[in-house]
Amino acid sequence: MPGFETALVGLIAGDKGVFSIKPENGFGQNNPNNIQEFPRKNFKEIKDLQLGLMISFADANGGELPGVIADIGETIVKVDFNHPLAGHTIKFEVEIISVDPVEKK
Repeated sequence: MPGFETALVGLIAGDKGVFSIKPENGFGQNNPNNIQEFPRKNFKEIKDLQLGLMISFADANGGELPGVIADIGETIVKVDFNHPLAGHTIKFEVEIISVDPVEKK
């Protein structure tokens, strides 16, 4: 997350701080194109289908892609594939314990 790294640059051991990172420097804005509709029958094996339930889907490359149930209709289920923190300003409270120099190769 670029905003987090930028906030830490220049800090030394013992420094403390509170940083707010806006969505564009964090997990991005919510993208409405990342909300997909699926036939409800595709979820018949899930006994406790409910809003907010996170389900793992396979992406086109066979990798794992988490989605959150956003809406449950009679025939359609909407799944939100945005990062759960997308669209949110994130606040970090940090304390630098130690700093190790980077070895140049």
